[in-house]
Amino acid sequence: MNNVTISKAAIDLISEKMKDPVIASKKTGQSVPLLSWATRVTWVDNSGDRTELGPRFYFSWSDPKQIEEYGYLTLKLDDMEELALAPSKLFRSGTHKIDEREGSLTLSSSE
Repeated sequence: MNNVTISKAAIDLISEKMKDPVIASKKTGQSVPLLSWATRVTWVDNSGDRTELGPRFYFSWSDPKQIEEYGYLTLKLDDMEELALAPSKLFRSGTHKIDEREGSLTLSSSE
């Protein structure tokens, strides 16, 4: 069983991000906003220098076929028909809270 709550401040930030022209331009026929959690992200610049960015959410887009294929958890939010959450293994187990802090989304989880 899953239990995911999203604070009002986080919903507002997600809505704002989904309207951002850079994020919206990547929609390319995909209609469902996808919020993906990554526990560790490494960035390698053009000179080969590596920077570890740490845990964070990423915004992208998905479609109903991809949501079904990967088993993403979907939730209905205020002004969006649905929001998909990935990875499905994480969000389909335990208890999770997505919140906003200083303009970024945060995740707190418990088993």
